[in-house]
Amino acid sequence: MLKKLLINLIFISSIFVGCSSAAPAAVDEGSLDFYNLGLSDAAGGNYEKAIENFTLALEDNPSLVIAYLARGNVYDALGEFENSMADYNKAVELDPRNIDAYFNRAATNYWIGNLEAATQDYNKIVELKPDEVYAFIGLADSYFLMGQYEQAVDYAGRALALDAQSADAYAIRGEAYGVLGKTGEALADLNKAIELAPGNVMLYVSRGIANSQTGNLDQALADFERYLELNPDAPDRQDVEGMIARLKSDMGQ
Repeated sequence: MLKKLLINLIFISSIFVGCSSAAPAAVDEGSLDFYNLGLSDAAGGNYEKAIENFTLALEDNPSLVIAYLARGNVYDALGEFENSMADYNKAVELDPRNIDAYFNRAATNYWIGNLEAATQDYNKIVELKPDEVYAFIGLADSYFLMGQYEQAVDYAGRALALDAQSADAYAIRGEAYGVLGKTGEALADLNKAIELAPGNVMLYVSRGIANSQTGNLDQALADFERYLELNPDAPDRQDVEGMIARLKSDMGQ
């Protein structure tokens, strides 16, 4: 469940990263005109036209890194990941210190399940910018999904050292602690994550599971019911309702 949540958080945040309309130095107006038209098209959901305009910008200026990033973002939105990866690879080739290029490529690799490749890009971002909290969050989540839970705890902790208000980092670390059997630590982190992001519905199920494991059945029941209250059309509604029924049975209700 956390996997789906964090993929969405990281991947959605990557859409149109690096697509500022600010003109880079020494770029001719023609390519920028096409680029800006592409941004407008993409913002309006006209993705095919956006790709056409970004391509025209690149035909005019094959070194325009921001156009590769923007076109790659649109390909991501269309689910054309092979094309988006080609654009991000080209952006990295042209500008090996461009953090946006590594972030976008990491997010796409994460989305399609190439977690090792994603960690390589997140580590490159940390090398270029050691205080980039979202790179540590990306590393923590990638390691969690790879089953390397101690690593996930470590990198989430590094993220929290940079931003003590990161709900994402608390959520990942709480999930990792739970898998490691450290339910007390898991509950503390999940409580903090919910305090910081009460609208993050997925966290209520995670905390409900941790509460049920520690015998806090009333609180577990409240968490599961809160999840369904906030997310009535949840695709896993039947599973959660099953957990609620088992809890009520255990509680003699």
